Amino acid sequence: MTFAKACEAITNYTSAHESRIKLLGEERVAYPLQHIEIDNRLIWFAGALDKKYGTNAFYVHLQRDANAVAHSFNKRWNNNFSIIKAYAETMLFQRLEELMPQDRLAICRDYVDTVNANITSFLSNKPQKMTIHLEQIEA
Repeated sequence: MTFAKACEAITNYTSAHESRIKLLGEERVAYPLQHIEIDNRLIWFAGALDKKYGTNAFYVHLQRDANAVAHSFNKRWNNNFSIIKAYAETMLFQRLEELMPQDRLAICRDYVDTVNANITSFLSNKPQKMTIHLEQIEA
């Protein structure tokens, strides 16, 4: 079961997965009151989130085993809208055709570590936060 699916059972909040993904600027983070948004790209909008919600929101950092996440991203190199491909090509200036399999996995691990570090930094001054380790959730 996904976290988004589990949130459907919460009756006093709305919830959605990547509901505003194609929107720009302030609209990208304009969530309704009493809403839970599940979106692994939100960290790239940390400035907009902080500006709009600051310390008034309750933030949840969903974590999964970093090695498992890296291996999952490593399967997505050929997807047109792959964030790992975009990270490698545009942030790290790598030529995909020159990467060895071990290089690709190393880039995936770097991406996971970078995102987790960015989230930790973003949450450092937020009083209302929690971390959920997905492997520890019981059905």
